Amino acid sequence: MFEQLLSLLGKPFVLPAAFLLIGAWTINKLSVLHDSRRRNRIEFLDRWQSVDDMDDMRLEVTMRHLVGTYLPADIIRKISRTPFPTQTLLDLVAIWPLVRFDHLTGQLSWKKQEFGDPVVRRWLRVVMMLGYVVLALIAVFFFYLAVGTDPSRPTAWISGLNTLMFVVLAGSCLARFDTLGDIGKHGATLIARINAAVPE
Repeated sequence: MFEQLLSLLGKPFVLPAAFLLIGAWTINKLSVLHDSRRRNRIEFLDRWQSVDDMDDMRLEVTMRHLVGTYLPADIIRKISRTPFPTQTLLDLVAIWPLVRFDHLTGQLSWKKQEFGDPVVRRWLRVVMMLGYVVLALIAVFFFYLAVGTDPSRPTAWISGLNTLMFVVLAGSCLARFDTLGDIGKHGATLIARINAAVPE
């Protein structure tokens, strides 16, 4: 049947069909990821005990089921004694790639000082947004080139791979743009509040 459809639509159909299949596969994987996160939350509730009843390793691994990343046990214990700890954890996870934890002092700080400077952060967001737009336009160009080229030629498939690569790069710029925005909303006050919390 695929051969009949291909003969009906012609060779130019091959590359768009490949992109559609990749898109369907991506949507399926995102759906599986969503279900996995739901199951992780259920497992978290099954495994959760009092913070005081869990050793550091068990606490960190159990918390990963809820927030999707490993956080230091000291930080988890501090946050658990603050108001609305779940939201605090989620806010911290949103900025975690840009945060450093000092195991000796138990304090959080920025990995780079400029993340704490609103002016520098605003410029970084502008750069990330420009990067997103430029990379997305390059991805569209390669997609147009891939679709307009005979799929039997390597140029079409190389252009298709470049399309996927630039889509991923554009997505990473957009993700970093969002992370920098999260810092602006609650980053500085969040770190100060966690650092000021005293574990029992």
